Amino acid sequence: MSSINLTLLGLAIPEPISAYDMAKFVETHSLTDLIRLSIPAIYKNIKKLEQQGYLASTTVRYGVMPEKTLYSVTEQGKKLFYELMGKYVNEDIRYHFEFNPVIVNLDKLPKKRGHELALQLKAKIEKRRSELKQGAEALRSVSRTGAALLSEAEHVTDALLDWIDELIGNMK
Repeated sequence: MSSINLTLLGLAIPEPISAYDMAKFVETHSLTDLIRLSIPAIYKNIKKLEQQGYLASTTVRYGVMPEKTLYSVTEQGKKLFYELMGKYVNEDIRYHFEFNPVIVNLDKLPKKRGHELALQLKAKIEKRRSELKQGAEALRSVSRTGAALLSEAEHVTDALLDWIDELIGNMK
């Protein structure tokens, strides 16, 4: 079972929710980047969770709207949710950034080119920090834990900015 399943079960625990509403929630709150969850993975994993008995579905229709399938967590699903919560909180914490292979190889480039790439990376980190600030209010209003996730991302981004400034300073 994956962290994707943990997220999906968590979204369905408070009340039945459609796959579309899960995807909309994840997109609206920019969670695809923060928890590595793609929209296609939502639909794929919801079906698997239902087939395995962790989610139950009901089809509803409100007025003239098209039918909608709502998913709710079964007792078996709640057990899995608690199990996954324990599993992921007890895993070793590892930090992996997609740009790490670039950093490892910077010293293999001419000094000027390495410095240019480090500056480009700094600009990308600054852009990410700006995006986080723009989405901050929307995510903070979602929930206390949504605010905590955003705060984590902001702190990591701030630390990366300090780190990249140090790296650039050492490259001169």
